[in-house]
Amino acid sequence: MPQYYNVAGRSITIDFRAECECSVYANDLLSDVFSNIIGNSIKHSSGPLTIGVLLKSETINGKRYCRVSIEDDGPGIPDEVKRQLFRHGRRAIKRGTGGLGLYLVMTLVEDFHGSVWVEDRVPGDYTKGCRFVVRLPAANN
Repeated sequence: MPQYYNVAGRSITIDFRAECECSVYANDLLSDVFSNIIGNSIKHSSGPLTIGVLLKSETINGKRYCRVSIEDDGPGIPDEVKRQLFRHGRRAIKRGTGGLGLYLVMTLVEDFHGSVWVEDRVPGDYTKGCRFVVRLPAANN
């Protein structure tokens, strides 16, 4: 993520924390998933920005997953926009509620048999930033 440390005129801090080691079955495009989400955090904010990236393992119905949460303290995403965020199409792009980038993120994550969603960083207050969550099946299931 060195490409994000020297954004002209911006103070950007990226805090990465791994609570576990986790492997998934994916290809090189997985890095594009995270690059897109982090790039959007920077692009859709102004001033100083802190981005937190947390990797942890979770078990759901006896199946192990790798969960990556990417959260920021930017302007956040209103609920009505969240519902449209991963949609692709001219109308979504024209209204600024979705686009090719997050649609491709969703498509790639689903191709890796995972899921992706967005939520408020501070539950109930979208103005405090957002959190994107990518959940992928662990390779050692």
